[in-house]
Amino acid sequence: HHSSAVILTVPPVRKLFEQRIKSSFDKANIHSFFIEVPDTEKSKSLAQYSKVLNQLTKISKGGNSFFLVTLGGGVVGDLGGFAAATFKRGIPYVHIPTTLLAQVDSAIGGKTGIDLPNAKNMAGAVWQPSVVLSDVSVLQSLPEREFISGLGEVIKYGVIADEKLFQFLEQCPPKELQTDLDALVYLVTACSRCKGEFVEEYERDQ
Repeated sequence: HHSSAVILTVPPVRKLFEQRIKSSFDKANIHSFFIEVPDTEKSKSLAQYSKVLNQLTKISKGGNSFFLVTLGGGVVGDLGGFAAATFKRGIPYVHIPTTLLAQVDSAIGGKTGIDLPNAKNMAGAVWQPSVVLSDVSVLQSLPEREFISGLGEVIKYGVIADEKLFQFLEQCPPKELQTDLDALVYLVTACSRCKGEFVEEYERDQ
């Protein structure tokens, strides 16, 4: 049994969800720590990766067992997943994606990684999360622009793999979608299923 959860996140997301998450873990008798990285694409860097590993090393002193939780969008998921894949050659982690793009795409499939100064996602690993927990109610906190950019990915699934999803999107004004929890559950479930099927066939993209 793991004694604690280490939650990697960015300040604005922590502000919104810290209490909710802390109390869920408290109920399960799981101690929670937070590690923050700056809320920017640049956090997918060797410098932040090294900071995260150093903090994990501190927490694991004295044999404390823990699992990692990534709470945020694709940046936190990629960085945290890579840290989980490589710390002590791999520890369990849980994705809690908080953007539409992460819920339908980047949190599923176990692709993790960071950017090198002149190339994106150049250092990485395929390391599957134990659980991906997509709570669609958190999407209501997204800026509209970010929600709509995630919808672009959803539309791609409709075009490539799911005609019913595409028809559903044609009937739905994007502005109403963000507040319609049932519609969001349907979208995220349909896309996750598609992505899951692609990943099962080509986990490493060969």
